[in-house]
Amino acid sequence: MLRVPVTFPPEKYRGVLISGMCVPDLLGTQGSFVAYTTRDDIRSEHGSGTVVKVQLQGNTVQTHITGPENFLRKGQGSMRIPLRIVLDRDSESARISLDGQELTLLKGQYSDWTRISFRAGLGIKVAGICKFLLVEAKPHLVLYVTPIHIDPSTPALPVSHPFVYASYLSNLHGAFSTLGLAEDTWALSEGVIDEAAFLEQCYAFQEERERMFFNALDRTGEDVCVCVFDGTDRVQHMFWR
Repeated sequence: MLRVPVTFPPEKYRGVLISGMCVPDLLGTQGSFVAYTTRDDIRSEHGSGTVVKVQLQGNTVQTHITGPENFLRKGQGSMRIPLRIVLDRDSESARISLDGQELTLLKGQYSDWTRISFRAGLGIKVAGICKFLLVEAKPHLVLYVTPIHIDPSTPALPVSHPFVYASYLSNLHGAFSTLGLAEDTWALSEGVIDEAAFLEQCYAFQEERERMFFNALDRTGEDVCVCVFDGTDRVQHMFWR
């Protein structure tokens, strides 16, 4: 059973499942994007994401990615990962450094899934995955970060039954979206990303689900294999005029 709505938290049954609608992001919300920008006209009107106003020091921004609250250290608030952005306006690209990784972003091209780990203490890490998109490089900076999905390879919350099924799928197919409402309708509504960038998300998530479904179908004998493809629902909601 793949991404059937209202299967979170996953219940035990005689079969395997990966949860669909209602799975939260790593912050515990139904999907909170982040946009780092030097523009003044971008804001999150509905509280569906966070717009971080930044200032360039030369061509560099020093900021952070906010994660979930630290459950080990009460009163210390949310965990953070330092984020460094180096902008190259001439090539309309950016180099970002975070969590021991360095990525080069070209304007208008999504990064691959990037695994990030928030350190809670006592050797405990809380892992998530996200994608980055350099929306604008000149004259202003706009860097969009998808909601941080629960990392299926080491889930911070159960998103499958049995628990290891998510890890199995991750090992088989690579990182994949786990957020119930994976397609970021809010970022499009708020004008942080455009329709082309939204559609690219929809197509990418559709391909992930197709890989999982056809693999599961090949491995299913006389039992039932079910997968929900809800990308068309997201598209019709956002493009109905």
